[in-house]
Parts: sequence; structure tokens; C-alpha cells
Amino acid sequence: MPENICGKTCAVSAVAAGGEVHTTLVGMHSVFERLIYIGTLVNHGAGRDPGEEPAERKARHMLGKEHLAVFERWLCLGLGDKMADLEACAEDHGGTIREVMRYWILPHCHPNLIPVAALGPQRELFELEFEILLPIMAAAALLGN
Repeated sequence: MPENICGKTCAVSAVAAGGEVHTTLVGMHSVFERLIYIGTLVNHGAGRDPGEEPAERKARHMLGKEHLAVFERWLCLGLGDKMADLEACAEDHGGTIREVMRYWILPHCHPNLIPVAALGPQRELFELEFEILLPIMAAAALLGN
């Protein structure tokens, strides 16, 4: 899989990201791809600097809000739409849905997709749907679909 879809941390400051993220997200076809991108950005700066500038705090806050919005959009998709979205994400990066999911089910990876502000039931739904999608994808791969 290409590095950008497998969670290579984006080396971008919160200040730079704050102004560019929305434009970048709009250009992405897949909601899951957006979730990966924004989750990587937000979690790249997870260690807060006590001397952080107000502009950086504002940008980090905006990133957090955008992350939650993309996460909620993902949760609103039905399972069939999630499968189609994952396929689109994989195709956009020259891989397969299995490669995308194989990486993002790792315990240290998929929690980055869940925003800090997500509610407990949202977190549980996200985790449960991963558990549901994996066997469906495995069965589809065996059937050649």
C-alpha cells in the first residue's frame, strides 16, 4: 500500500494544517480517506506544547472539529456504503480494500481515526462496525467480489 494510506504521519504543523485541511478534504472522494487524513493530522500533534501559540491552539481546535465532522459522516453511512467507500479509498491509492483494512485494524492505528471529542456510543459503534466489516470483506474477497 502507498505510505499515505498506511498512516505515515503527515509532517505538517497545526497552523499550516488549519488553513489547508478543508480544501484538501473536499478533494478526497472517500470518507474513509478523509478520516485517515484528518486523524493522522490531529494525532500527529497530540502532544500539546504548554507554550503553544494562540493561533496553533485555534488551528488544533478547528482540526478537532473537522475530525469529529468527518467521523460522524462515516458513522452515518450504512454498511454497504462503507464497503463501497473503502473500495473507493483503496482504488484511489492503487491498493485493495483488504490492504487498507489490514493496516487500519491494527490496535495502534485505528484509534487514531476516532476523535478525542467522540462520545462513548460513537466509539463503540465505530469499533463494532469494524468487527462486522472484516468478515464481510474476507468473504467478499474469497468470492472474488
